[in-house]
Amino acid sequence: FDLSLGTTPGDKAIRVHRGRIFTENDFDTVQIQKVAVEARRSHAVFDGWVDTQKLLAHVRIDGVFPDLDAWLARFGLPQFAKSAGGGTITIDGPLRSPTIGVRVNLAGVPCLDTLKLDAQIAHGIARIQHVSSASLGGQLDGTGTIVLGQIPLVQRFHLDGRHLDAAK
Repeated sequence: FDLSLGTTPGDKAIRVHRGRIFTENDFDTVQIQKVAVEARRSHAVFDGWVDTQKLLAHVRIDGVFPDLDAWLARFGLPQFAKSAGGGTITIDGPLRSPTIGVRVNLAGVPCLDTLKLDAQIAHGIARIQHVSSASLGGQLDGTGTIVLGQIPLVQRFHLDGRHLDAAK
């Protein structure tokens, strides 16, 4: 299949193609197999399933988002990075409160430029399993826990730096 969405008939602002979306049981479970999504300069492949009866999902998204900052702005979110590449996002569990896993390489991060992030978000808490950067001439590594909400609360955050040079 090949589906394009846009503001005019010829506009392809969002394009969904390749792969398969199917069901064998009257849409109780929807299977998503390697469905490609292109939105402006961002590209992702979706794989997994959604159970519409039990309201559960297991979806993996692999993608490259060179215009991440534009998408963050579009959704009114803080622009903490310019782009993301080589990333994986997993959505697992109840549709109303899924566990979201994020493994991504960010670029254009203020003060650091590049940053690798491995985090999990569940029940309003972001657990940063590992964050790292080599942008300051050495190695910066960290872990942490952030309680999400109207005003996020950094519950715990540990950074360890070796051979850092702030001039870089």
